[in-house]
Amino acid sequence: SLAFATLLVNAIAVLGVLLVARRRGGLPLLLLTPIAMQLLLHGLGALFLRDVWNPYITVLPLLLLAFLAWTMSCGDRWALPVTAVVASFLVQTHVSYALLVLVAVAVGVVGLVVTEWHAIRRRDAGTGRDAVGEPARSWTPTLIATALVLVVMWLPTAVQQVTGNPGNLGKLLSFFRDHGTEQSAAGAWHVIGSQLGAWPDWIRGHTDLNFVGAIDTTRGTGFPIVALLLVGATALAWRRRLSELLRLDLLALALVVASFFAVTGVVGDVFPYLVKWTWVVSVLAWVAIAWTAVSWLRARPMRSRQTRVVVDRS
Repeated sequence: SLAFATLLVNAIAVLGVLLVARRRGGLPLLLLTPIAMQLLLHGLGALFLRDVWNPYITVLPLLLLAFLAWTMSCGDRWALPVTAVVASFLVQTHVSYALLVLVAVAVGVVGLVVTEWHAIRRRDAGTGRDAVGEPARSWTPTLIATALVLVVMWLPTAVQQVTGNPGNLGKLLSFFRDHGTEQSAAGAWHVIGSQLGAWPDWIRGHTDLNFVGAIDTTRGTGFPIVALLLVGATALAWRRRLSELLRLDLLALALVVASFFAVTGVVGDVFPYLVKWTWVVSVLAWVAIAWTAVSWLRARPMRSRQTRVVVDRS
């Protein structure tokens, strides 16, 4: 039953990612995303996908959280309560996701607020319509659903904190007060940088380890080509005013930075199971880069045709 439940969680995560990809990018992104996901699933292996261990069962849901945060930042209100479910599951299952979850949710909420603000400005200009051309909708159902989700997900934790001696939340706060940055910047960069090269671990299917089974930080990290391409994709999306692509690229950049700081807090040797989620951050970066490039190439012929039409008419 545990193996079946684990497979079900991972299947829901994969399905959710594909549904969001289809909504945000149509058929082209729906065809592009599974390529990266198939490489990731192959690298993780069949045993990983049915392992109920908490550092493993949270890896694919993290990718789902990232896609939910992206579609929420683009104006999808329904993603807010769904994001609350996935984010609560991640943090409660493996607390090392806390910083990543906070960053992803923050990017999603800020993007949603910006989208709603632009919609309000358009309505004030006299359209009376929101971003998709429909009458302005109330926020009440979305906020009520999100509040109910948070109450259901966090009530057991709150009750345990009040009735337990000591409470789990109090123990976590004490731990983080006593343990700040444990890994050197060089070591943390090696863990993250090795996933930002041209041949990351999720494609190779393994991680270089030292004699105790921890990640070997003495090896060369390689050139972080993915980080540079992601910065370039972000600049391109900003210059071409591709709003949805810009939000995806910024989300990927924010998670890369958050990953570095998350790894610095790992106590002791950095074993692979502790940072397997870095594979997902790399996958998201690759998808963001590829989708930005595809969208830019698809837009170029249209602009060229429009230019020719203007020239011919003149």
